[in-house]
Amino acid sequence: MARLMHQENPQYIEKLIHELNQSMTAIKAYVGGCELRLEKKGLSAEQMLNALQKINQHVELLKNKIYSLQEPTTQKKLGERPAIFHDIITEIISLYSYEIEHNNIRLVVNFQDECPDFHIPQLQLKHILFRLLKQCITVVEKNKIHKATLEIQTDMDKNKAKIMIKSNFLIQEEEFEKELTYCRTLLDRESGTLFAELFANSISFQLIVFHQEYKGYAF
Repeated sequence: MARLMHQENPQYIEKLIHELNQSMTAIKAYVGGCELRLEKKGLSAEQMLNALQKINQHVELLKNKIYSLQEPTTQKKLGERPAIFHDIITEIISLYSYEIEHNNIRLVVNFQDECPDFHIPQLQLKHILFRLLKQCITVVEKNKIHKATLEIQTDMDKNKAKIMIKSNFLIQEEEFEKELTYCRTLLDRESGTLFAELFANSISFQLIVFHQEYKGYAF
């Protein structure tokens, strides 16, 4: 069954590779962080335990994804259940749970209560969110920003969904413009738009994805 799906749907393979790589990247990041801190003798027992717990979470996630290869349910429809949109955002946030805690970033999540059931470009959405959050966290780490806050908000109707990522710190235009340009290449006029608004001491990324007609597989 899994082999047949792979042959008939190359996009499924791309999506699967992307999701497996996310888990493996997160595991490598935790292991690498522990190694560096152990070398500098700057890792407490509590920090080690927390890192091991996070690694175990991603190992379980990786295991579940591998097991899903043998299940017919891997052919999930886009928008199969209304909660999937917010599940995608939560999944990407979880990949940075260690970095968010380590840098004392206050994360505010404000999801719209009711989530319309529509099809969305899942792979592109995950990839863009992954890179935007990485950009924000990198700026916090690089500039040693104290009391940093990231607010993630959603606003949806039957035709489109908007995700806003707003910081309480400024990101220089030259730092995010290249990243923004790359992320825009993952979208077209039918799938969505991405832009940024600069304020005096903050920035707001706004990603809008449009309802997609169901074509048989998640993409």
